[in-house]
Amino acid sequence: AQGGSGGLVGRTEGCGNAEWGSCPIGCRGPFAIMVAISIVTISKELMLACRQLGHVVSEALAAIVAATIVNGSNGFFSEKTIDENDAKTVVEEAAKKILSKEEPGIASLRLQAGYETAFADIEQAQQKQQAAAKDAEDRSLAWISRFTAKFDEDFDTLTGLYKQIYHFLLLRCTSPTGESKPPKDATVEREVAAALESVFPRVGLR
Repeated sequence: AQGGSGGLVGRTEGCGNAEWGSCPIGCRGPFAIMVAISIVTISKELMLACRQLGHVVSEALAAIVAATIVNGSNGFFSEKTIDENDAKTVVEEAAKKILSKEEPGIASLRLQAGYETAFADIEQAQQKQQAAAKDAEDRSLAWISRFTAKFDEDFDTLTGLYKQIYHFLLLRCTSPTGESKPPKDATVEREVAAALESVFPRVGLR
């Protein structure tokens, strides 16, 4: 059964007593509960332990190091259910590994964590840029869709519409993911202006 937000998972085993507190060996209900600690929770405890020792580590490094702690001849702790006692062992051994700066292994793990963190930062920045570009395009389209001329040959007002369409094309067509601000590139501006002129000549505004 999935536990709370702390990453705990209850695994039920036990004596089968019908009433809570009725078990003679101390069970609190029909099943004894063994608590399993997630690697995410262990990583956070490891970060806290390292901080208390005056060494700040990233969440990515903490998770990677915690996952590499070996349980004797039984393989990695992370490959099996980790109880509270094992979790303490993982945190202690992982902290030792992180603080052993001369060990080649931790240097490799730092590189891996740095790569994963950098990749996540790049992806987050790209998502933020795409959201900003979409917001800018939506504002431009809203202005265009609301446009109305005062009369059929209102050249000055229609010129404003033409410029707004040009502005929208600069946002949309100068990057695969769009731009939140028109780029300051004379070549791009000429190409976009020529493309717009080819399908919507300014002379047609008169």
